[in-house]
Amino acid sequence: MKTKFYRAYTELINKVPTSKRKSRMIKPDWQEVGGFLADDYVLVDIDDSKNVDLFFTIINDFHIRCHITESRHGIHAIFKKPSEQLAYGNRKETLTGVICDYKCSNNKGYERIIIDGEPLPVINECDNPDVLPWLLFPFGRARGLQDITEGDGRHKVLMDLSNVYAIYEKDPYNISIILNWVNENVFTKARESVNISIGDIQDSIMYMNKTYTDTEMYDIIKDVDKTKIINLCVQYGLIDEEAFK
Repeated sequence: MKTKFYRAYTELINKVPTSKRKSRMIKPDWQEVGGFLADDYVLVDIDDSKNVDLFFTIINDFHIRCHITESRHGIHAIFKKPSEQLAYGNRKETLTGVICDYKCSNNKGYERIIIDGEPLPVINECDNPDVLPWLLFPFGRARGLQDITEGDGRHKVLMDLSNVYAIYEKDPYNISIILNWVNENVFTKARESVNISIGDIQDSIMYMNKTYTDTEMYDIIKDVDKTKIINLCVQYGLIDEEAFK
């Protein structure tokens, strides 16, 4: 088993490499194998059935292509790596509420691809996966979207999501579709109506994509506490809160 998704391999015993050396080929007697992802790919690792179901709903509803294998507890989904610098890591939440781990060549050495002499079963064969879509980008700080219910300020959460989505999507109608999708498919209890107008979303797009001169930016932030700036950047997924712990 050798695929373009991995650049090298190592023998494992109970998830631990038997050697620091990497091999370009998998030896026939290796019963447990770790694959080192190629630089062009990112792997989304989901370990429970609830998040697996939500992930499949996303990729089916939005027609997203990826290579998927079954793991011991869930699935591994492989995408092309996007150009954006994202806050990859473990126990992250996607912008659409899926809890997952992200593995790539620069944040995780290897991923198990053969266990007990058997390759992980392929659920969806895809030799040419999509670039990881922004719907599956990680938040800098988890929002707990799946736990949002009545009394949790659902309208404010959706307005905040509108601002986040406006960083990546410039069509207000597409953002509206996704906000309604999150309300109906992710929240514990959906609102009867999202009640966010196209005009509101257009304001989000303009606000989140406005550019400032250095002087204008200084005037905006000169009296703002540094911690508030960091928290705002984390909120919108621009930096990873782990970097400031």
